[in-house]
Amino acid sequence: MPHDSFPSPVALDFRPASYTDFGDPVSLALNGISGQLRRAMVRDMLTSVGAERMAQDALLGPIEPDILEERASEAFRSTMVSLAGPTWMGGEYLPPLLAGEVEIARIVLRSSTMDVSAVRARWRGGRYHYRMVDEYDNELELGQKTSRRPLTLGRLIELLESAGAVTQWWEQQWGFGDPPEECTAFATVESEVYPGLAVWYAARAAAWEAMRGAEDPGRTR
Repeated sequence: MPHDSFPSPVALDFRPASYTDFGDPVSLALNGISGQLRRAMVRDMLTSVGAERMAQDALLGPIEPDILEERASEAFRSTMVSLAGPTWMGGEYLPPLLAGEVEIARIVLRSSTMDVSAVRARWRGGRYHYRMVDEYDNELELGQKTSRRPLTLGRLIELLESAGAVTQWWEQQWGFGDPPEECTAFATVESEVYPGLAVWYAARAAAWEAMRGAEDPGRTR
């Protein structure tokens, strides 16, 4: 399915003013955290209010500085994995950010260890330099390596699509015999810099599910 074969729910010409201009302090804090579930935990702790905040403080205590670090300590990882399972490893083994580098998108897999890959940008020599990394020491191929301005949302989507970073996982799960909804749930996309990225992929997932469901109605829920 071509990525332009359905109406986009968001403006594809959106372009961030810069990759260091985060919309809010929560996004800034989360961008520097590699662990996927640790990000979710910190987001909840930073955005909860009232009775919900009091309950979280009673359960988890105040936010410890090391929880906000790029990588969690080995002790924290071991504790969370033993208490809640291997999905707490997700994202924690991404390579360290380079000096001045920020994450502009991440792909999260619903695998047993919640594997994460990330697209990163770094300003150097008058241009942004891009790379895509995963947790297995692979640097994945992107169709564009540099730009003078931040990418538009549409161009970022084109790079992810041409790299097979998302829909190839849906196709893989379809080949395994999963229902369409489970295929698209296996690989999801998010960004603290491009708010419309997750919205676009949710619409793409719905269109993909409809297409596959029409091919094999017996496999839909």
